Amino acid sequence: MGSVISLPPERAVDLVKRLEPVLTAGTGPVDAWTALVPAAECRAVIDAVEASMAALCSEDDGRDAVRRLMALGGLSSAIPKGREEAVKQRSADLRELVMGAPRGCVAEAVAALVQTLKWPPVVAELHAAIEEATARRRFIAYRALLHLSEHKRRAEEHEMKERLARERACPGAMACVQAVVDRMLGRK
Repeated sequence: MGSVISLPPERAVDLVKRLEPVLTAGTGPVDAWTALVPAAECRAVIDAVEASMAALCSEDDGRDAVRRLMALGGLSSAIPKGREEAVKQRSADLRELVMGAPRGCVAEAVAALVQTLKWPPVVAELHAAIEEATARRRFIAYRALLHLSEHKRRAEEHEMKERLARERACPGAMACVQAVVDRMLGRK
């Protein structure tokens, strides 16, 4: 989309975090009664979300994420006898899942799971957490886009009000315009 203000990735993430409560405050319409986020910041939020969704997890990031998840419940240090293959398979499945996901969403999902789970997650739990983080980021970008649309609508409305005020201030202007239109249409 090309934003007016270009931010380094860490500042863009901070901007998204700062504006997230404002942008996601309600699911209702963004209309004339909504206090809008400035347009330049909306563009920066959209660009930051798009960039974060485009950056996929690297091999190292995936390995670190799975290592953090598998450490839950002390499973990595005390693997029951005969369960080594199952643990390795779960690690491989989790790593395969995170490799195709956006890096920021994986980090957010892992942090959320580490906070809530006592044991390493199954693939479905990690998948759900990544999907939730992805959906939240998309919703933030969608709300920023709604704010941009409302900025445009308000600017057009303001321009129309100014034009009408100018026309009212000069009543002869409409008669002049009407005469030009009549001449073009061959009425006079």
